[in-house]
Amino acid sequence: MRKKFSAKIFKLKKFSVLLLLLLVPLASAADVGVKLLNMEPSPATAGTFFTVNFEATNNGNETINFVEFKLKTPKYFVVQEDKNLEYSDFKAGKKVQLTWLVKVGKDASAGFDRIELDVDEDGDDSNYYFPVQIKNFEPTLTISDAQTTPLQVAPGNKVIVDLTLENQASFLLKNVQVKLGLSNLPFAPSEGIEEQTLKELLNPQKLSFKLSVNPDAEAGVYKVPVMLNYFDEFGNSYSKSNLISIKVGSTPKLEISQESSTLLVGKKEEATIKLVNNGLTKVKLLTVTIQAINAELLSSNNVYIGDLDVDDFQTIDMDLFPQSKETQLKLTLSFKDANNKEFKETVTLPIKVYTDEEAKALGLVSQSNLFVYLAIIVVLIVAYVFYKKIRKK
Repeated sequence: MRKKFSAKIFKLKKFSVLLLLLLVPLASAADVGVKLLNMEPSPATAGTFFTVNFEATNNGNETINFVEFKLKTPKYFVVQEDKNLEYSDFKAGKKVQLTWLVKVGKDASAGFDRIELDVDEDGDDSNYYFPVQIKNFEPTLTISDAQTTPLQVAPGNKVIVDLTLENQASFLLKNVQVKLGLSNLPFAPSEGIEEQTLKELLNPQKLSFKLSVNPDAEAGVYKVPVMLNYFDEFGNSYSKSNLISIKVGSTPKLEISQESSTLLVGKKEEATIKLVNNGLTKVKLLTVTIQAINAELLSSNNVYIGDLDVDDFQTIDMDLFPQSKETQLKLTLSFKDANNKEFKETVTLPIKVYTDEEAKALGLVSQSNLFVYLAIIVVLIVAYVFYKKIRKK
């Protein structure tokens, strides 16, 4: 109902204004003609000033003894100077310019109103009316809510941006164009649409944009401009810009493994573990705390690695004294993602440890040749003794 009612009022106002414009730019009393020169700015904005200028001419053949011009305005208009301008001995053919500075109240409603010019020519009063168009303070259109799904989107994935538009004006808004400024940003409309238009807007309405994030986008919070262009029901155009944010990033993914090394039960050896960043974003300020289980750690239990880029790795060397084959390392990882969110993870890594027999059987360690050498010496001694006995016979 409100929509139809507003439309009817708008048509009546347009008709009334056109009629006024045809009738009032040039008006005349008995001998005084009045012409509206201009109103600046037009339309006037609530809470600001405008200037109205008239030109008055004595079109008669005789001097007018006294003429008074009085500007009358609606209650939310305030004339800043004397409302009355008086002239004596207003000679035939004389022209004067009449200027008033008027302030529009902050609470003035958008639409059309009128000002009245009262002309008193030697006691003969005439009244003339002139239309004034008023527009509200900007903004009358706001983005009351902006949401992204998901809240954080990984590079190469898609994100849905939901914007809720709210009309704060008391009138209908038309041809509301909403455009996302994606230039120089790692986003692209996944369905080729970065601009949408609403024919009319009276109540809050939601618009959705589906975007693709570039696979090589760096993690971070990106500010996306949203341009709003629209008209009020009186034909005034408005433009404004807002900013929304889209957070790009992903949960870090670290892969930990034991590097190739031969560890023997009951012997001090060097062990090496490898950490790989298999995630889509950078890992920052990585610190590893090490606790040995069924083994004695003979080196530092706290290692600072720092930043680890995507697809990059780092190794940690340590001296370890395994006490059984069931040796494990309990690793506590402290780090931040690319958006400075803190993480703390605990990982238990089994460590491969061999007994001496297993290591020898697998050829992981070389066997001692002492027994072989002793056997050869014994054989040689026996052969020598046997040789001596033969010679004596």
